Amino acid sequence: MSAAAVQQARLAPLHFSQLKHINRSPAHYRYALDNLRDDTVSLRLGRAVHSALLGGDPIVRWEGASRRGKAYEAWRGIQDPNAIILIDSEVYRIEGMTEAIRKNRHAMPLLEGSRELNLSWTWLGRDCAGRIDVVGERALRTVELKTARSAEPGQFVRDALRFGYHAQLAWYNQGVIESGLGAPEESYVVAVESTPPYPVSVLRLTDRALDMGQRVLRVWMERLLTCEAVNHWPEYFDMVVPFDVPDDDFTLNIDGEDVEI
Repeated sequence: MSAAAVQQARLAPLHFSQLKHINRSPAHYRYALDNLRDDTVSLRLGRAVHSALLGGDPIVRWEGASRRGKAYEAWRGIQDPNAIILIDSEVYRIEGMTEAIRKNRHAMPLLEGSRELNLSWTWLGRDCAGRIDVVGERALRTVELKTARSAEPGQFVRDALRFGYHAQLAWYNQGVIESGLGAPEESYVVAVESTPPYPVSVLRLTDRALDMGQRVLRVWMERLLTCEAVNHWPEYFDMVVPFDVPDDDFTLNIDGEDVEI
């Protein structure tokens, strides 16, 4: 990344969707900044569920079996450029997920309030921004709606920690506070499984989870500011890393079979 590109990135508001990549490495952050994210089925379904429940980009159904071919390209050219294009199998899944959420007595009350709220603030000298799924108005709270491969609470939390959802809610809470809206009293995730029977779980983040999320954000931001200051974007390590083996017994996978060594 050139010095001019670094300066341009510094001037643009920083989003959580960008910052989170530095958890892997500065090189991954730089790549994400320079390249659009590939559209995947899971991302497309997530956007569609958000639009169906919270508003947003229009959802359009394509009658064909796949989003390929001349007929599709001609049809796509006359649609809203921001439209979420779904095929039949995806439409059925979106209908199943949204119906499951609407029937959940814990989920729907949390989705009431200011939806898709855009906020801007400054942190450590950097302009920051975020779009929060829901900010509750009666009780000040932040809520994120997530589609997941598993909404079973234990599995979801394990996946959520890997994706940094606790840091994401801490990021949004910071935006709410810095924007002068007050300090959120609670933060929630409404999670819906993306396959039948589309179970829904509602999870409230504890103070400990949000505190750890804020600490993660601080580490990421300081790492980003350091990389920007010197315009150096290393990969995992700027050194030769030792390759050792554990003292205890370990297992190898050979042709699909675990073999203890």
